[in-house]
Amino acid sequence: MFLNLNAAALGISGHQSELIELALTYDFKGMEFDLLSFARQVDLNGYDHTARFIESAGLVLGSFDLPVNWQGDDAVFHEELERLSALAEVAARLGATGCRTVVMPASNDRPYHENFEFHRQRFTKIAEMLAPHSISLGLDFLATAGHREGLQHQFIHSPDALVTLAKTVGLDNVGVAVDLWQWQVAGASWDKFRELSAHEIVSVRVADVPAGVSNELISDEQRLLATEDGVIDMHVAISQLEIVEYSGPVTPYPHPSQLNDMTRNAIVRTASKTLDLKVAPTEEEAGGELIATIEEG
Repeated sequence: MFLNLNAAALGISGHQSELIELALTYDFKGMEFDLLSFARQVDLNGYDHTARFIESAGLVLGSFDLPVNWQGDDAVFHEELERLSALAEVAARLGATGCRTVVMPASNDRPYHENFEFHRQRFTKIAEMLAPHSISLGLDFLATAGHREGLQHQFIHSPDALVTLAKTVGLDNVGVAVDLWQWQVAGASWDKFRELSAHEIVSVRVADVPAGVSNELISDEQRLLATEDGVIDMHVAISQLEIVEYSGPVTPYPHPSQLNDMTRNAIVRTASKTLDLKVAPTEEEAGGELIATIEEG
């Protein structure tokens, strides 16, 4: 696995060269940025010119948000699906092996089973378009109760249901984008996390929850930087990823509002310690500790 920098999640900005310098200074091997904007620059200036700083730094596009409005009507979906191949080609040249999209946890449009089939069909078509470029589609979910309030039809807001959806698509390049914060808030036992193979994990985001806040009342703004002594035991989480030999990106992903009192360098330096939080337990110890940690939380 490798450390991946998402500057927006850390609440920092700057010229591309400045962000690259920060990434290199604090041992990040990948970056996330707006693929659509990058592709427009490629159209204007060519790939070699646009990618020269990133490639010379030895960085890769660690992951990217799926640039398709797949929840739109058929006409919008197929129009955006047509351009996905060209975008995926650019992403693959930058070293990307996976992208992420979020499954909304409720809607007013479709009851559960109809919505499940809608998602399965849309994700199948997207994955088929990504496959020739060796890019996987990672599915994520939203656990906080606020995202479901006032909506008629409940949908996926737990790891178990998300993994089931990914497997139902039935394509090798569809898996899950694991967000440890969401899994914690969902109250997961983490059995599903232990069952995932490295191939099924497309990407990983890490953040911690505040101590003493109930999962029913927590909000998205309460995403904290993952630290050594946090509620979520990052030692065990990272060790479990090592056990299954996960080789993809690990992205520190707090809410930017939590970092207002820190300098840009301090933020990136603290975030870079994520992969330093390692222990080397046996597989049995790692699984047992991880489940205990989440259940206690």
